[in-house]
Amino acid sequence: MGKQKAPVFPLPVSAAIRTSPPPRIRGIASAWTSVGRVHSNSSTARPISGKTPNSVRRKTVQVSERLESTDRRIYINATTLEEQNLCICVSSMGFRIVGQHFDTVNPELEEKSKIYETPYALFTDISPLYVKSFGEALQKAMETLAEGSA
Repeated sequence: MGKQKAPVFPLPVSAAIRTSPPPRIRGIASAWTSVGRVHSNSSTARPISGKTPNSVRRKTVQVSERLESTDRRIYINATTLEEQNLCICVSSMGFRIVGQHFDTVNPELEEKSKIYETPYALFTDISPLYVKSFGEALQKAMETLAEGSA
């Protein structure tokens, strides 16, 4: 018998993989939800301002006051332009619809719900009126640019 060949892959080291959660929600999640900014205690939901043109906004977006937000997840109540109420979970994984009503988490829906990288991807997938309003706003912006360069 010959010599045993060396293993192709190195033997695993018994160190456990460890990751630490972010100290707070950052990036697009922070910008879109305005986490870390001062919110008034108004009882009515208002759109959160951002860089998206006013004509493309969802009807309502508000951090849930009933569901507990942590440094790992935030629950947002949103109403689409089609008047569909949703509860959306924002985490380091992305944006996921977790309920068909404000302040509700449906475990079955949460388990099978698609995860979106951005809120814009989520609304593009579920709201035809959002897509239409975005297209109209883009066309208007392009026309304004064309008029300015003429």
